[in-house]
Amino acid sequence: MRDFIGNNAFLFGLFIYAAIVMLGLVAVYAKRTFRLISYAFLAFGAGFQGYGLFIQWQITGMLPFTYLSGFFHLVALFCVLLYLIVGASYRLNLLDAFTAGLVFVLSLIAQLIGAPIPSEGGSMAILTAVHALTAFLSYAAFGILSLLSIQYLFQNHSLRKKKYHAFFKYLPSLQILQNVSRRLLAIALALLTLALVLGWVDFFLLGRPYYLALKIIAASIIWIAYGSLFFAGKFLTPTRFATVSVILFILALFMLFLIHGKPVAA
Repeated sequence: MRDFIGNNAFLFGLFIYAAIVMLGLVAVYAKRTFRLISYAFLAFGAGFQGYGLFIQWQITGMLPFTYLSGFFHLVALFCVLLYLIVGASYRLNLLDAFTAGLVFVLSLIAQLIGAPIPSEGGSMAILTAVHALTAFLSYAAFGILSLLSIQYLFQNHSLRKKKYHAFFKYLPSLQILQNVSRRLLAIALALLTLALVLGWVDFFLLGRPYYLALKIIAASIIWIAYGSLFFAGKFLTPTRFATVSVILFILALFMLFLIHGKPVAA
């Protein structure tokens, strides 16, 4: 039984995330919330995903943030964990279904990429581990920010076109979405700033190979892009702010996909 769960942990997680999306649709048409059920399902999904990464580490000897599929799994996992904090604090309607949808896509990409080839692994410096942790937390925060931005765009469109479908009525107000988005952007930037500082210190102190510098440079470009959005945000309309947030997250994932193919040296 344990082997069966371990071998199919990622698939169980995908199934649970898809079920949460369906539960969100049911909530809209039933005009009621299933927040506690969604929290529990997301926690179970994250549990299966985390267990799958643990099994993969036992088999390959590689930490999840040192290979591409593990990167997508970790971003998805941190998105769930961050939602459990943000969702509990602000009680944003349908953010559970939106989060599950994003996590489902990220996890599916990881599954399509496949498991890494086993290697010797090796010890991981504390500085490297803290750098990776803060970086993944920042990417997860950017992911939740993109979901809030999509909700804002949907809600704004419905109000401008005077569409009063139950789906749009169930979304949070524009003001709440705007306020939470800007706070989340500030938190994500602070986390990525810390990750970059630790990353460059780790690179120069421990003599990391050149391809790690490419990854840190890519993260620095992402930091500049989101930093520009943060400081220019007061000059942008909320709609343009939301649009740019979504575009930046897609571009960030694409950039990290391109440069994250080579494992990080332990």
